[in-house]
Amino acid sequence: MEHSVSSTNSLWYGEASSYSPSVIKENLLRATTEKEALFRLIELFKIGDFTQKPLFIKLTNHTKDEALLNLCMRVFCSVSTHEDLRDTNHHLFLGEGKKAVVDTFEYKTKPLIK
Repeated sequence: MEHSVSSTNSLWYGEASSYSPSVIKENLLRATTEKEALFRLIELFKIGDFTQKPLFIKLTNHTKDEALLNLCMRVFCSVSTHEDLRDTNHHLFLGEGKKAVVDTFEYKTKPLIK
């Protein structure tokens, strides 16, 4: 499976994959970098498979890559439910986040909370 996903600023993150969820999950297991894992997770989300959201939240909470974290936050805001926003364990990354990260998250989530 090639890297056809671009980390654009687009809300929709590119076209949906033509691969089945099982193929994408196999490729997720073979991911060797956080970025590759995130792209496989995005592929699953785009086809409506949210079974790996706990893995996505773990990645978001533990990455040290600021650019990846910013993309994770945009994805989180796109796929989160009200329950996800209420669960403080789902956004532990804010505890040690830089001011810019916290501000970005606040900007992205304010419309969701109202």
